[in-house]
Formats: sequence, C-alpha cells, structure tokens
Amino acid sequence: MNWRALFKPSAKFSVLSLLVIGVVIGVIGYFATQQTLHATSQDAFCMSCHSNHSLQKELMESAHGNNPQGITVSCQDCHLPHDPIKYLIKKIIVSKDLYGFLTIDGFNTQAWLDENRKEQADKALAEFRANDSENCQHCH
Repeated sequence: MNWRALFKPSAKFSVLSLLVIGVVIGVIGYFATQQTLHATSQDAFCMSCHSNHSLQKELMESAHGNNPQGITVSCQDCHLPHDPIKYLIKKIIVSKDLYGFLTIDGFNTQAWLDENRKEQADKALAEFRANDSENCQHCH
C-alpha cells in the first residue's frame, strides 16, 4: 500500500465535500455514543443483568429507596461518577461486566449474589474509599 496516497487530496471528491462528510459522520457518531451511554446508564439496563437478584428489592427497602422525602436513587447515582471524564472512564472499565454476565455461569441468580456478596461489597467499599465517597457527596 502506498501510504502517501492517504495524504493526497482525493481525485473524485473536493476537500470541502470530504470535510462535510467527515463532520456528518462525526456528529452521527457523537450522538450515537451519547444515546448509548444514556441507555446503558438506566436502571432498566442494569436490571436486565441483575433481574434475578434481590438488589432492587433491597434498595427499595433501604433509606435510599424508601424515605420520608420520597427520593429514590438510581443505580447510576451510586455506581457512576458525575464528572464527565471519570464517567467515561468508568463506563469503559465496567464494560467488562457484560463479558462476565455472558461467561460467568449462574451470574444472574440469587445464589451467585449470596456467594459473592462479600467480595463485591469489599470492591465497592474500596472504590468509595479511593474516591472519598465522591458519589455519596454529590447528594449528601
């Protein structure tokens, strides 16, 4: 392959048309990414993998789901950073969880949660300590 050909102007298209095509593709990519990030940050998406666990019931029975103010937190309120850069980094890191969901036998069961609850809670606690409970401080 001739690498110089990549940097030469196109013989078929003007520079302006290539620029417009690039901007259109960039805008479509940006909005598709935003929609994907938004959709995968909703409780419905989280519960699609955690549907057979007691997590949602436990949340609704806790002070974060049942309080005099009527405020109910969402999964992303505690588990995703509110800073845009940290949010993107976290979304990239937790994308491995989808692989785990597909490969861990029995993941979407209460038995798996009960067996692994301490380990998962310790990981969450370590993360909260590492970021000085940044997500908690966002509301409290």
